Amino acid sequence: MLVETYNVNMFPPWIECLNRHAFPCKLSHGERLRAIVACLLRSDADVVLLTELWHEPDAERLVELSCNRWPHCLSNIRSRHSGRVLSSGLMLLSKAPIVSHCFVPFEREAGIDAYAEKGMLVAQLANGLRLVGAHMQAPYTQNSYSDIRWAQAIQLVALAQRTGANCVLGDLNLHPGSTKFSFLQENLLRLGLRCSVSSLEQVDFIFAPAVQELLESLYCYVDWKRKQHALSDHKHHICNVKI
Repeated sequence: MLVETYNVNMFPPWIECLNRHAFPCKLSHGERLRAIVACLLRSDADVVLLTELWHEPDAERLVELSCNRWPHCLSNIRSRHSGRVLSSGLMLLSKAPIVSHCFVPFEREAGIDAYAEKGMLVAQLANGLRLVGAHMQAPYTQNSYSDIRWAQAIQLVALAQRTGANCVLGDLNLHPGSTKFSFLQENLLRLGLRCSVSSLEQVDFIFAPAVQELLESLYCYVDWKRKQHALSDHKHHICNVKI
């Protein structure tokens, strides 16, 4: 089956207005959302995990535009009484029915991330996929909040072990070659889960028993730091997964 994860970088408009320098896209907020949906539909993935979909009206609109392709979804994922300004920003789209799910917040967060309830989505799908989708602590500067990402990596591994996950995916904010990524990779390998690494700058991953990354570029992406046209500050990551 095709599994995809994509950090869409869709903040509420009022946050985008306050942080205009960090959002170089020349499209309007609504135009960018529609363009992202169009790209998602081109991928024809069986399962899609989106991260940084922070604005509930955006999530509702995305579901409306994509429900014919993915009739089963989870959005606005958070604890019942989180008290955070933003939700987890996670969304799950699936062609197969979602049998069960739960959300597990990270025990530690820091900095700007603490305004949102980052965490891990556990979902069992009717097609046999048992996934843990996550969005981990952002570093902001080199090695910033390293202890937080260590704690979250340990929590992620423990949850994957406890739930018998056969797919772990999302924006992990860890670079290949780092000690934290090596820890995650080695421990998930003990569960029979492997990942495809195509770049040392990669931070979005899919771990599964057998993974083949599709390298064709489906989305418009350039270096967002150079203020050029882009749909997001992340590349999408899509793999052919066997479980």
